Amino acid sequence: MSRDAAAARGARADGDSRPQSSFEDFWVDEYTTLKPVNDRIFSTSVDCVYEIPIHSSSFSAAAIGKLGIDFDAIHKSVEETTLEIFATHNSASVQATLYNMCEKVLKDNEQVSDIKYELPNKVRPLLPLPRCSRSRLV
Repeated sequence: MSRDAAAARGARADGDSRPQSSFEDFWVDEYTTLKPVNDRIFSTSVDCVYEIPIHSSSFSAAAIGKLGIDFDAIHKSVEETTLEIFATHNSASVQATLYNMCEKVLKDNEQVSDIKYELPNKVRPLLPLPRCSRSRLV
């Protein structure tokens, strides 16, 4: 597999099957609190809002159908772009991935005038749980 093909699939070009992590090999100084690891789990939810400007004079059920805008195709494009780039883009930051998703949606959908993604960080540190019976957990 070529280096480009590996990057496109989110795999390592060196054959290592572990996912790439941007939680290692980062700049470290006296303010750094994050320990570098190559297997940290990134957890988030993806919210996306995009705008398609429509003049108020066109805002009726009959007029919307005559605008020539394929809303379903735009929705599908946004969804596919989001899934593809989020799952395969090897990035040093979530912000870079967000930028790439926005850029592609705007390039592929001329009717979309604005797009916004929110990917809140949902860090769940792995904590060792004490051994106890199931009844104590409920």
